[in-house]
Amino acid sequence: MVTVRFSNETDRNIDLMVEPWGAVEPIPAGARFAIRYTPPVDREDTSFAEYHAGMIRFWVEGSHYELNIDGEPVPT
Repeated sequence: MVTVRFSNETDRNIDLMVEPWGAVEPIPAGARFAIRYTPPVDREDTSFAEYHAGMIRFWVEGSHYELNIDGEPVPT
C-alpha cells in the first residue's frame, strides 16, 4: 500500500476530491489526512495531486482507496 499524507494548514475548510470516483470530502481547518491505495502492478503508478482554489484533487491509479482524516477512517 502507498500512503500519501496531506495537511490543511489554512484557517478554512477545504475539499478533497478523489478521482476517478469524483468523491468529495470536506477537510477541516488544521486537519491532517491520508489516502492509502494499492498501486497498479502491471504499470507505473502515476497518481498525482492538483491544487485548485479551496480544493485538492488527488488522482488514484489504484482500483480502490482508503481515507483517514485526523486518524479517523472515512467510508469510501
